[in-house]
Amino acid sequence: METTIIERGIVLTNDEKFRILKNGAVVVEGNKIVDVGDTDEIKKRHSADVVIDAHGKLLTPGFVDVHMHTNIVRSASASVYSDYAKGLGSVHDVFDEVRALTTPETGRAEGLHGYSEALRSGITTILDFCRQGEAKGKAAEEIGIRARIVPMIYDVYDPPACSEKLEDVIRLVNDTLDKPGLRVKFWFGFDGTESCSTESIERIVEEAKKYPGIDMHTHSNEFMREVSYCRGKFGVDPLAYLEEHGFMGPNVLIAHCVHVSEDEIKILEKTGTRVAYQPLCNSRTATGVAPVPEFLSRGIPVGIGTDNMMGAPVNMLEAMRVAVYTQRAIHKDTRALSNMQAFHLATMSGAKALRLENEIGSLELGKKADIVMFNLRRSHFTPMILNGRTNLVTQIVAMATDRDVDSVMVDGKVVLENGEFKTIDEAEVIENAAAKCFELLESSEKILLHHKRII
Repeated sequence: METTIIERGIVLTNDEKFRILKNGAVVVEGNKIVDVGDTDEIKKRHSADVVIDAHGKLLTPGFVDVHMHTNIVRSASASVYSDYAKGLGSVHDVFDEVRALTTPETGRAEGLHGYSEALRSGITTILDFCRQGEAKGKAAEEIGIRARIVPMIYDVYDPPACSEKLEDVIRLVNDTLDKPGLRVKFWFGFDGTESCSTESIERIVEEAKKYPGIDMHTHSNEFMREVSYCRGKFGVDPLAYLEEHGFMGPNVLIAHCVHVSEDEIKILEKTGTRVAYQPLCNSRTATGVAPVPEFLSRGIPVGIGTDNMMGAPVNMLEAMRVAVYTQRAIHKDTRALSNMQAFHLATMSGAKALRLENEIGSLELGKKADIVMFNLRRSHFTPMILNGRTNLVTQIVAMATDRDVDSVMVDGKVVLENGEFKTIDEAEVIENAAAKCFELLESSEKILLHHKRII
């Protein structure tokens, strides 16, 4: 088994002691971390097949994106949302048609495009709520990212071809069920309470019960319109409706939870249901701000998702920053969400949201080797204070950009090195994604009609 030592860097362990090692080193054997410590001491204990000099760089655990969508027409169709918010049309009219036109080839192009963008901002683990789930899984394997793929199911909106089939999801779950250590696995999930029938939700829950280690995912409480819909049709709030039909619990992750009542927060709290917080998307689309400080104070597991469907970037550095700023603005309190809390949401808390806290989220013995290296030779990282009053996390959350991400290791394999991908031809991925995007745009009558109307 190959041994790699990453030495002479500043190591932010993010473990319980939150150690910052000024002349730190991380030892990787295969796909796991076997030692973390001072470089001089590490070199006495270990010999290496590969040595990576991290002088002038910061090592952190990889970021965890707990909710995103691979979709290469995200910006082209995002302008539809302005009409959608005003009640003049449905965003599903566009996205459903595009999803129905998506082929496995398009799915691969979308996956490689979205996952490469994620890796460039230090995201090593993603949850992709998507169409063409099997193709996305293959794309994740190809590029080297850790992934939980959730093929999206719904049966209310037309055309029905846009929905994944539950039978296919069951097959994909079974294909990866008894293979420990896989980077890519599949979950069950449905789009939301407005777009999926009660019968389908109950069937998904029943199937998921057969697989205790496999989780479930959905959107909920993103818009007040959805809350009104559930109250009007079912007589209860969305999370109460989901609880009635078995879709709540420690094996459930729910995206958004912006417009939640006190009773719904109590449901999240008592059931151990996890929340995927979307600061970028919810700000961009003006849907509101999730009560994250309240969730955290009550022990509700929360992670950050980039949720790039409406044109937001797959960029955890931006997501952390927006999370801090929006929570402070809405509460008119600079203590509402700290930089340290945002960093935790993007790392260990995100790992807990995916129930992967024993595998990722920190740099310590036994964890998977998901490591990000930041180039600290930047003016915006100056001064870098490393004593008891360190500004290290603040510099990352408030200052860092994807251009500062120098190298990325996932599962012990270097995926990005000195800013260059080792697993894909990035120029080819971008060119192919653009070509597939324009094919979809030219095939989508609704997008073309919409853009003619707004020009």
